[in-house]
Amino acid sequence: MIGDYIFVGVIVVLASLTIIYLFYDNISIYWVGLLKNRRITTKFKKFVRDNDFLYLNNLTLRVSEGNYINVDHIIFGDKYIYVIGAKFWLGYVVGKIIDEKWILSDGKLSQYLDNPLKTNDFKCQVIGRIANARKEDVINIILIAKSASIHQMDESLRNFAVLEEKNIEAYILDKERNSPVNVLEEKEIESIAARLYHYHLDSLRDKKKYHIKVGR
Repeated sequence: MIGDYIFVGVIVVLASLTIIYLFYDNISIYWVGLLKNRRITTKFKKFVRDNDFLYLNNLTLRVSEGNYINVDHIIFGDKYIYVIGAKFWLGYVVGKIIDEKWILSDGKLSQYLDNPLKTNDFKCQVIGRIANARKEDVINIILIAKSASIHQMDESLRNFAVLEEKNIEAYILDKERNSPVNVLEEKEIESIAARLYHYHLDSLRDKKKYHIKVGR
């Protein structure tokens, strides 16, 4: 009997090790993303508190029936709304803002990735429509966490930026301090943030009802 338990235990351990070996990259990315997302959220909360900005994160927004988007982070400055997509890749990223695909490499293997700026640009448009904000008020940012670095990429244009984690706070402060126009009224910022948050809550309720309706 004890021998049977030992045999089953060995089989379970071997199966677990096999799964970890086969899916090591996916598991690594998942845990790296989970831990770093918590840390980045904490970091942003301190940043906005220190600079008297507003902040929302992990928003679900309804686009159409059964179609929803998730927004990682939004920072509301005095002049701009920063829509931030956080990426927790392992390795280094090569590409340009206008490219359809970027290359992610760990030095041994490379893979092509859809340009996340284009996906985040769609989210910026949805946010602008919900918030009734002008296109020039919204800044599209892709944040590359510490687990990866940027190689050979134009890091920023007027309303687009690809930034390593260490540079994002300085970028936002520079935009806020050195942009002579595009100042948003405090009440307008608060209204936009409240509108987006309530839309997020409505979207969560709608998503739950939709899943029940279609039997998911």
